Amino acid sequence: MTKRWVAMLSIVALQLFVSACAKRDGASVVLTESSLNKTNPTAAVTHSSEVKKDHLIPAEVTMDNIQDTAKQLGITNEMLIKSIVSKGNSVRVANVIRKGMRAEDITIGVIGGSVTAGTASTRGNAYANVIQEWLKSTFPESRINLINAGKGATNSMVGVHRIQPDLLSRKPDLVVVEYAVNDGSNTDIQEAYENIIRRVLKSGAAVILLFINREHGESVQDTQEKIGKHYDLPMISFRDSVYPLIKDSTIAWSYYAADNVHPNDTGHAMLGTLVNHYLALVYSDIENVKTVAPSIANPLISDSYENATMYGASGLKPTSIGSFEVVPSPTYQFKNGWQTIGGTKPIVFEISKCKILHLMILKNPDENAGKVRVTANNSTTIINSRFPGGWGKYAEAVKIYSGNTEDKVIVTVTPEPTDEESTLTLLRVMVS
Repeated sequence: MTKRWVAMLSIVALQLFVSACAKRDGASVVLTESSLNKTNPTAAVTHSSEVKKDHLIPAEVTMDNIQDTAKQLGITNEMLIKSIVSKGNSVRVANVIRKGMRAEDITIGVIGGSVTAGTASTRGNAYANVIQEWLKSTFPESRINLINAGKGATNSMVGVHRIQPDLLSRKPDLVVVEYAVNDGSNTDIQEAYENIIRRVLKSGAAVILLFINREHGESVQDTQEKIGKHYDLPMISFRDSVYPLIKDSTIAWSYYAADNVHPNDTGHAMLGTLVNHYLALVYSDIENVKTVAPSIANPLISDSYENATMYGASGLKPTSIGSFEVVPSPTYQFKNGWQTIGGTKPIVFEISKCKILHLMILKNPDENAGKVRVTANNSTTIINSRFPGGWGKYAEAVKIYSGNTEDKVIVTVTPEPTDEESTLTLLRVMVS
């Protein structure tokens, strides 16, 4: 056997080995002549401002890989195109891609409800992980960090109050926002959604809006689209691309989801592939995209929640705790709240400066879920924590105060028990 044949067989064997590893890891790897001729792969990575072209996987190869993955999932090229509601201004996303081209670290973040958190998917297979893996395979010399700030059964109002500690404090470069199935279309929720966008943009990160829907098409995509267009953001839609085939029974809903809303592993692979397709498009056109991002548009609705935050028992001490006591684990999502069982004495908080106040309470289907009367300066609200016939416990934000100026607000939460077992759990005081 000649040396030429030995060399050729060695290359084929290496290709088969890498292909097998790729299938095992759920990634798509394409070998090129330049990748086969790399120098020592264990050499230390250097971070420079120069694009490391010798180590880049070509954009056309990444696009081919995405189209192959999409085809395996039942997603056609036409569906990939339809998934892009708007390409938006791609400068911020392009600048993230450029970091990968320079072999710099990239941090991606996702925020949303239980779909984003990965409910019904196996560990490591949520759409956020699919995006992370694409970036890893495309920019193998970059460290790709992931912050999954998804919390089940929460909407944009909760999200805008927790986004700083849960996500922005860790300085993401790119954030995917997904609230189309958890949000309503009322003005308060729209304001919260807009302010999530504004806060991410003001942090310097790129934003991609992701729209999904429930089994029968329920989604507030149309409402959120208007906000996304105002800020000229990239928007990706499952409803516009894959769902039409589910609606006409070409694809079974069960192929995508484990229940009426939560994607299974296949569904998450679909969602991640739709986002990755957009990223690959930006990568393929990187030479034509500017480097300076446009200024942030003025608010479409308001900027009322740009400084929103929330406090639990570890961060806010009541002036009087009444019949309540601190509970370290009232729910798996939010630790250190306050709870009363059969009590009648109020818990009182003094908020030194705010315009809008919400209380986050634990909604509960149990018959002993109690009520409270809440006064905030001159406003009074009755809150019932009962969730009759509900699927389980969840956190709900209830507005208790709204003013025109930032003022000191005294909040008094008085239990109104119906019996000695009446229970109410206060998870957070939400300040804007």
